[in-house]
Amino acid sequence: MHPIPPLSDPDLWWQNYQTEYAGRSWANYRWLLSEFVSMAPCPPLLDVGCGQGFLLECARQFGIPSVGLEGSERALEKCRELHPLVDARLWHGGETLPLDSASVGGAVLNEFVDHIFPEQNDLLFRELQRVLLPGGVIIVKSPSRHNRFDIDQGHVTFFSPSEFRAFVESHGFDVISQPFVAQPLLGPSAFASRLVRLAAKVVGKEKIAARIDLVARKNA
Repeated sequence: MHPIPPLSDPDLWWQNYQTEYAGRSWANYRWLLSEFVSMAPCPPLLDVGCGQGFLLECARQFGIPSVGLEGSERALEKCRELHPLVDARLWHGGETLPLDSASVGGAVLNEFVDHIFPEQNDLLFRELQRVLLPGGVIIVKSPSRHNRFDIDQGHVTFFSPSEFRAFVESHGFDVISQPFVAQPLLGPSAFASRLVRLAAKVVGKEKIAARIDLVARKNA
């Protein structure tokens, strides 16, 4: 068991980490919106843990309907200040999703599953099955529990890549992709990265992976 970190409360987390977002704009999230457009069968987009609403505003700029859910009132206040036209709602892990069944084409969980407890993730993924349209997708970005370079003080749930894949599949999703991203164990250079990838072929990828990122589709 891992101890509960001091920044597990969403408002405390945003109080300490909000400066990380000071230089960002909706344009920084075009890559994530592009992934949604290429993988989801249709809008709308559901952004779980939408923070200050950058992805929502990015979707709005391109005419894609979206809705965001966020547990921090501090973050939502900033979201509404920066992006007054987006649909961002207060929601906490452990609550059912305030959406109709079969009403969204895809859900993005960007740096979120690590910030809610295991039983809350269990409910969330059951709820995602409910609210997704047939063929709907989930796009998850999150660090691995083996990532030595992760210093976020708000993490409360820890998956390895294989553990997370099994968890997602147990909730009725078919994993489409789960790319291997190596930790920069020997430094940031391209040569060092190649050495780490070679080592992963010998000792296995599980404990060398930096991320558990994946895309999965609702099982028909």
